[in-house]
Amino acid sequence: GRWISIGYPWDLLRANDEIIWKYTENINKWAIIEPNVTIKWNIYLEEWVILKSGTYIEWNVYFGKWAIIWPNAYIRGNTSIGENSKIGAFVELKNSYIGESTCIPHLSYFWDSIIGNNSNMGGWTKVANLRHDGTNIRVMIKNKLVDSGRRKLGAIAWDNVHTGIGTLIYPGRILSTDSTTLPGEIVK
Repeated sequence: GRWISIGYPWDLLRANDEIIWKYTENINKWAIIEPNVTIKWNIYLEEWVILKSGTYIEWNVYFGKWAIIWPNAYIRGNTSIGENSKIGAFVELKNSYIGESTCIPHLSYFWDSIIGNNSNMGGWTKVANLRHDGTNIRVMIKNKLVDSGRRKLGAIAWDNVHTGIGTLIYPGRILSTDSTTLPGEIVK
């Protein structure tokens, strides 16, 4: 029974942390864990989750029903992956919230990010989560820069976002609902 105010998008990450770090291991009997999957802490697997061979998981991670994690993904806590989402081969996720029916295919990096429902992040999409000067990430909210209070904050992508292959996203950038990027686009 803890109350967490969600006033800004990055507050979802704080709420996600509060919930997930308390998990104890829970693996549904219908979940499939292939050989050579490494699990270093507690995971919560709903039914019909598939963890493909070579996947490496550290800290607490939640996997919603029918999520598929392709070979050699590296997932670090506190990450939440929504129902029916697909995480591709050689994808790295850390401290992120991934919505339902979202696809993050091969060779992508998402750290400290929020990705909404029904989104498709093109292969080789990479998100920066840290400024070189070490100051807090500021986010544009209603045409005003707001201090997130976070030293690390990646992308905030709402529902139905589609990035082109090789998209690069600066820290704390918002991709609005139904938005797209071109292949190789840099979101500054």
